[in-house]
Amino acid sequence: MTIPSEPRTPRLYHAGSGPAFSVLGAVGLVAAALGSFLLAAGIVVGAGGSPVVAVIVAELTFVAVAVVGLVMHPLPVAALGLVVPARRYVGAAMLIGSSAWYLNLNVIDLLPLPEGGVETLQDIVDGPHLIVAVLALAVLPAICEELIFRGILVRSLATRFAPTLAVLISALVFAGYHLSVIQLIPTFTLGVLAGVLTVRSHSVIPAMTAHLINNAMAILISRDVVPGASGWIDAHRAPSLAIAGALTMGGITILVGKLR
Repeated sequence: MTIPSEPRTPRLYHAGSGPAFSVLGAVGLVAAALGSFLLAAGIVVGAGGSPVVAVIVAELTFVAVAVVGLVMHPLPVAALGLVVPARRYVGAAMLIGSSAWYLNLNVIDLLPLPEGGVETLQDIVDGPHLIVAVLALAVLPAICEELIFRGILVRSLATRFAPTLAVLISALVFAGYHLSVIQLIPTFTLGVLAGVLTVRSHSVIPAMTAHLINNAMAILISRDVVPGASGWIDAHRAPSLAIAGALTMGGITILVGKLR
């Protein structure tokens, strides 16, 4: 009987330099995570809980599913991509996370979107206390969603398919999971970038970093936490786009090269 570190172990169980779930196992876990998310959110809302509380509880079910997956297979924690990455990838994640949100925002502004959906999303962002909003909409999604969509799914797919295809499939599933036309483009692009970070670094931590900063920046700017920042950005759209574009490209440059 072989162990994951032995050369003769089937390629199915390897993503880059570490262990990974089988594709079938990963698909099952993603399905379980999505089902658990919807069920938990529905129960909380049905019991009279706020949408933000529902999001917090539902996000935590992702972690529960990931832990159950490790126990059932069984696999080490590294199968979730929870390994220390090279610092360059964390740097790339910080550049991308701090800027890509603004590029996506400008793309969204060009699209004909239902006004009601925009207002609903804004209410969720602006409604709760700032700390609660950052926890529910930035910290937890960055950790919980990345464990499922990048730590499990993209790493698993990359063992069987071309990494580029694995990244695109994971990004599509990630975008669809949000069930929002408004969020479709930003979640897909974030999913692609997070997937590349994960495949290149063999770690889910850079993806978590980019996701956290991306969401936190959107919340902080939307709520004008830094006095005058939102107004300056609105008044200087061209320079803001140039800066955001330069930061994003700087992060992508670190990742340039054919996926292996």
